[in-house]
Amino acid sequence: MRRKDREVTEKEGIYAIMRQCNVMDVAFFDEMYPYIIPVNFGMREENGQLMLYVHGAKKGKKLELMAKNPSVAFCIRAEHELVFADVACKMSANYASVCGCGKASIVPQEQKKAALDAILSQTGAEGPFVYHEKMLEMTEVWQIAVDTITGKKKA
Repeated sequence: MRRKDREVTEKEGIYAIMRQCNVMDVAFFDEMYPYIIPVNFGMREENGQLMLYVHGAKKGKKLELMAKNPSVAFCIRAEHELVFADVACKMSANYASVCGCGKASIVPQEQKKAALDAILSQTGAEGPFVYHEKMLEMTEVWQIAVDTITGKKKA
């Protein structure tokens, strides 16, 4: 990172930025261009490993691309505010963001409810949550095991 003075290095500082958000952009490898899509997410640390959770349909482009190559990148942004100035070159922005990479995979059936709980909690909803078995069967839940993560903040 070029601007070390804006880097967020402590895990808790990175997690604090992430807890402010409920949407992340995920980029998948595709044929000619990357495929990037905004998704709702949840997060949880398991045995020191940060896991990000996403839910959706059982079929679709995301799952097809994940099956071909599970390596993904993600970006989460918070606190974005433009700072105007009289001179264009003096304009700036205040922001907080987290970017990273990891491996995506389908969540095992026995962990699906816990992953969905994490997604719902990220929105600010409070459990306990009730799930209908039919909806669970129709829903795919996948996770990103985070390999690298960086935070950046300018206030």
